[in-house]
Formats: sequence, C-alpha cells, structure tokens
Amino acid sequence: MDHSKLAKIYDQYYSPKWPVDNNIEALINYLKKWPGGDNIIELGVGTGNVAGKLYLEGYHNITGVDICSEMLDQAKLKFPKIKFIHDNFCNANFKSFDWVIIVGMIFTGISNHDKKLLLEKMYEELPNDSLIFINFRNWNYHPNFRNESLVEREYDNIGTYKIFDYYKWLDYNHCKGKFEYINIQNDEIFEAKYEMWILTEKDLSELVIDTGFKIMTIATPQEIGYSERFNNINIWVLKK
Repeated sequence: MDHSKLAKIYDQYYSPKWPVDNNIEALINYLKKWPGGDNIIELGVGTGNVAGKLYLEGYHNITGVDICSEMLDQAKLKFPKIKFIHDNFCNANFKSFDWVIIVGMIFTGISNHDKKLLLEKMYEELPNDSLIFINFRNWNYHPNFRNESLVEREYDNIGTYKIFDYYKWLDYNHCKGKFEYINIQNDEIFEAKYEMWILTEKDLSELVIDTGFKIMTIATPQEIGYSERFNNINIWVLKK
C-alpha cells in the first residue's frame, strides 16, 4: 500500500489517543505471554506504534522495517531509540531475531507467491525456537469476482478528512483499490493505492506447514482482547 501521503494523518485514525490504544495494548499483553522477545523485528512497522509500545514495556532490542520513508520519519520522531530500516521487508535478514511480528494488513499486502517466499526465507534464516506472530483476517474467496463491479465505501472521517474506498476484485483472491482522502477545509485530495492477496485459513495452514513451521496456536480476537473493530482478525503463532 502507498502510505507516502497518508503518513501525516495515519496516527489520527489508527491511534488517535496514543500511547493509549486498547487494541495495541491487547496485542502487547498477548505477546508478553510468549517466551523470548530478546531480539525482535517488526515487518511493515509503519509509524512505529506497536514497536514503540513494546519498547515502553521493556523490549529494547527492536528493529522495524518499512518501505515507506514518510511513515518511518514519523516513527523516528516518536521513538528515536528504536532501529528503523527503510527497505522492502522481504529483503530483511532474520538470522539474529527470535520474534517476528507482522500486524495490520501487511501480510495481505504481498502476493501469495511472495508470502511463500517470505516464509521460506524466514524458515531458512531464523534460529531454532523463534516465533512469528501474524495478524490474519478470516477471508473467503470470491468465486463470482467476474460479476462484481467497482465497490465504493465511505468511512468515518479522520479529523478534517473524508475517506472513500474504491476497489475491485481482479481474481478470486486478489483485489486492487485506492483510498481517497478529501480535506473538507480546503478540498485537498490525495490517494493511497493498495492491493490485497487473500488466503483462506485452510490454505494458509497448508502453506505454513509445507514451509516447515509449526502452528502453535491461532488466537481469536476474543482471546487477544481486540475490540469489535477487529472482531475477525486472529493472531497466528508459528514456531520454527
């Protein structure tokens, strides 16, 4: 997803009361139940809210990777003691990490072929007993995608911005769209384009097992403590 222009208002929508954020706190409390965390990498770290909260909880060896420099600029301002790397996270070197964190829509934003390559790379490079935490939405494929037209949705405002989402399914597991942000004070408009490649829980399970990882658990939103807004997002915990 292209977050370059979105970076300046991203936190207004996703974490408007930072550092108070019930969903991030629920996620961190869940992660703290697991062993390790001595050296953590977060893929698609964005403005650093999850990594930053972990740092405040005493996890000080954290690396955040993101392809959007503007998002990282925001993260560096908030958390100057965390190491941030500007790169495609598929290029990351995982050899020294015992936790890998992939939250938000990051995993959905890469093709299913690249998901396979990323999991294979992590399995090859991560030390034994490392854990991977993946936020994953429960998807269903769209077999009738050919009959669907462009979908339009309007979201709640972010401050002075109205938000519209336009997307179309290109295949049963692949859609492409854009968010449009309109500043109601001065009519400024900018777009954030995105693509999503989905997997069902069954197909992700097969991919993970074929790669060699062990599925430790698939935690439900209720087990994690997510709000109603995240009521269809699980956390997959994988172990090498």
